[in-house]
Amino acid sequence: PSQAQPDQTMPNQDSKTATFSGTVVKDGEQYVLRDSTGSVYKLDDSSRAQAFEGKTVKVTGRLDANSKMIHVDSIQALAS
Repeated sequence: PSQAQPDQTMPNQDSKTATFSGTVVKDGEQYVLRDSTGSVYKLDDSSRAQAFEGKTVKVTGRLDANSKMIHVDSIQALAS
């Protein structure tokens, strides 16, 4: 019988996990990350981002370059 291979969940090669830093800002109904260059990235997890509104954070996740959306894995506050 064939055994399930547990480590076959390879991430997509075209969307690598990266780290972004900036400030969480509310934009309408959703939260976005504004980095030091003024670029704005949407955050796909507004409920998690809400706690960090106005704070400088480090976001780990995958950037969808087409929609400028970060698929959030984690958000950490940075010491200001």
